[in-house]
Amino acid sequence: MELERISIGSVNMKDPIKAVKFVADNFDIIALPECPSLDGYITDYPSKNELAATQEFKNFINSSGKNVAKVQVVGPYTYNTLTKTYNLTSINLLVNYLLRNIESLNVNKLYIGLDEPCVNKYSNNNYAGLANLVYKKVRDNISKNIELVNFYHCCGDLSGKLNSLSSFVNMISFDAVYYNIFKDNLREDYENARNNGLKICWGVVSAEMGDYFKIRDLKIASDNNLDIREGDMISISCGLGNLSEPYHNKSVELLKEKQLELIKKIIM
Repeated sequence: MELERISIGSVNMKDPIKAVKFVADNFDIIALPECPSLDGYITDYPSKNELAATQEFKNFINSSGKNVAKVQVVGPYTYNTLTKTYNLTSINLLVNYLLRNIESLNVNKLYIGLDEPCVNKYSNNNYAGLANLVYKKVRDNISKNIELVNFYHCCGDLSGKLNSLSSFVNMISFDAVYYNIFKDNLREDYENARNNGLKICWGVVSAEMGDYFKIRDLKIASDNNLDIREGDMISISCGLGNLSEPYHNKSVELLKEKQLELIKKIIM
């Protein structure tokens, strides 16, 4: 059983070449690096033709022979919430952004990521329909020869929403350090989603925030919060855009250590 590392998105770097090298060196499946210091805030990205690292990312993917990549954008629920644009115009904006960053990528498999930090267990049902629409429009506009994986990332608590997401999402990503999505009364929703084929990217390394949003330390997920199954992956729980470079390196070191630990337990 493989247990791959996949990158989420943002990195706190000012050099696009360095950003691409960082994700390429530390993750099995690499995502288009978002560099907030160069690209702005997440709601700024969809209006850009490309990000600072887009061309370097495409060059690396096409020359590496990897045949798999991840491209992501802020999800429609979060975009609408933060920009207060409660209409479908944003859907086309997000889709076109994804298509621009996918264009000319020479891959057989593509993870399409929607980053939804504003979605949690209290969110209304709009989040699902909007996300599904983005995935469908992307599918309709790229080669059918490319295998698409609908990848849904949420930093918060997705408790009770897994089964509904599993109707159109292939893999969810969340913070397994702070949240357990299968305990007690959540088990039925979780198992139904798993039976529908939902795979999970377990965010096993997360930042512990102190006063004024300063990083106090990095934490690792307890095994009690994990239920690794065939086809699952692991990652850092959120993007690294708010972390200094030393924390970048420490995060991936802890991620790799946890990967080896989990693989040993799986084999046993």
